[in-house]
Amino acid sequence: MRQTGQPYHVNLVALYRDRCQEEGQERMAESVKRPDELRAIDVFPDWHGVREGLLKRVRNLTLEQLAWRITPTSFSVAEIIRHIAWADDRAVSIVLGEQVSEHTERTHSTLASMLADLAEQHDRKIKMLERLTLIDLQRRIVMLYGDGSGKGEEMTIWRYLFRHIDHEIHHRGQLSVYLKLMAQEAERDGKDWSNLYKPVYKFQQQQLR
Repeated sequence: MRQTGQPYHVNLVALYRDRCQEEGQERMAESVKRPDELRAIDVFPDWHGVREGLLKRVRNLTLEQLAWRITPTSFSVAEIIRHIAWADDRAVSIVLGEQVSEHTERTHSTLASMLADLAEQHDRKIKMLERLTLIDLQRRIVMLYGDGSGKGEEMTIWRYLFRHIDHEIHHRGQLSVYLKLMAQEAERDGKDWSNLYKPVYKFQQQQLR
């Protein structure tokens, strides 16, 4: 949380220092004495791990599995993937003022094209994070609502990026639920969907009861 009278970048530096010290990276922790050298990627170091978790869930899916949806009106698996790519594109658009591309079935209908789109948009996002300074993160932007009203919410880039990574984690969790239900459906219907990703958890179910 922001402390009264302190600029955002002081808190971001403290956040970075704490993380470095927890990881035993003393040399990196020393570098936070010069905030002007830090970039947004230093404050948000977990983007690659979040994306790899997503890719584990989708990289081996078939077209039939990509078309699966939990209800007739819900997003399909493919639509969730395209939505995540669109969100990355939109993030760069909002922060840097660039144009958003099309991410629809017309432009990305195969798994290969969707994975390529995810990779391209993720790369653009990472390059943006490598450019943004801590001062940039304090700049205020307007995140428009998706209802076409033209209205939106004003916030700092720092806050927006936290929302953005939370957005991808949310949809990764959504896909995990989808995959579990898809596996149950395949077992019931006698389908061989052994290619579905099965996460390995450190705790067994009985340990959580």
